[in-house]
Amino acid sequence: MTKSEEILALLEDHMLPEIEDYIDEMFALIASKKASEDDKIAVTEAQEVRADFKEIAEDVRGGQLDEVEIEVVLKELTAMHNGEELDNDEDDEDEA
Repeated sequence: MTKSEEILALLEDHMLPEIEDYIDEMFALIASKKASEDDKIAVTEAQEVRADFKEIAEDVRGGQLDEVEIEVVLKELTAMHNGEELDNDEDDEDEA
């Protein structure tokens, strides 16, 4: 499996369905009139993340990312999916 295929599998098989479920749960909470302002903000942010994920998938499918970008995106998505924090200083060193 190529790294591009790994990104698409991670997004389409895991991350997009998970965020869709979260958005659905948040809308149900909002509909029940039990949502706080923070909940409403969270659903908006989740929708933005979903849009970002879809854009990444489109870019990967369209071949718009070079090998370095593919590596960075895969690393970031994997860390995000695993609930890990990325060390931004390490990324900066890689770019130098």
